[in-house]
Amino acid sequence: MITSQNLFDIQIGSDILINDVSHYKIVWIKKDACIYRLDFEERKAKANSVLILNPDQIFYTSSQQKDAIVLLEIKNLPSAILKIHFNPWITSSHLNNSIIEFKGTDVTLLNELIENVIRLFKDNHQKHCEINHLINVIFLKVLNAKIEKQYKTVLAFDKLVVNYYKTDHLVASYANKLNITPKQLLLKLSKQGINKPHNIIKNRLLLEAKKLLRYTNKPIKEICYELGFDDPAYFARFFKKNEGVTALNFRKQAEN
Repeated sequence: MITSQNLFDIQIGSDILINDVSHYKIVWIKKDACIYRLDFEERKAKANSVLILNPDQIFYTSSQQKDAIVLLEIKNLPSAILKIHFNPWITSSHLNNSIIEFKGTDVTLLNELIENVIRLFKDNHQKHCEINHLINVIFLKVLNAKIEKQYKTVLAFDKLVVNYYKTDHLVASYANKLNITPKQLLLKLSKQGINKPHNIIKNRLLLEAKKLLRYTNKPIKEICYELGFDDPAYFARFFKKNEGVTALNFRKQAEN
């Protein structure tokens, strides 16, 4: 009979040492003042932090507080989530080994998830499918946090463009809202393989212009002003340069 013990293992304590190379592990640091060493590099961890360990990593953690660390060892887990979690195209290598601190409602949710894993593990009545599901949810929560951390500027810039593209066409204005320089914004987007900020703003304006031309009967001059252009002639040049046809001809093509 396959039991939870065959698939998972759990440790709870103030001192935990890992030097085997067999399984993936989730480390949930519940309390502050925790020191940990990952592959011989010593670091500090704040409360409500999660670290995902590869099978080949050496890890040690200690705390002055009782039951500060929970270790979930995954002996048998479908590999799809792990492949996504450690995919270098999704999260950079330095983030794969980074500890992620959670706050607010995420802390409550993770606590509930891990407490439920522990409860089901102790129950051990063919509950491995439920534990498996909960651990997958934990992996996805951590993965999502890592992606948000890695793409923090990209996501913030994208949100600003959605909110302000009709009234603000200058990269410098968006950079100022993000408290960085235009060059820093360009470099941060470029590092993630994202289009230049100027092109992102331009493409958003063009998309909205084409939607208004095709799906509304608004005069072109009105569309120009709605998209934040002060000069209809400039809007006409902008549209033709980027689309290869005039706004009027684009509308006529749609009618045909």
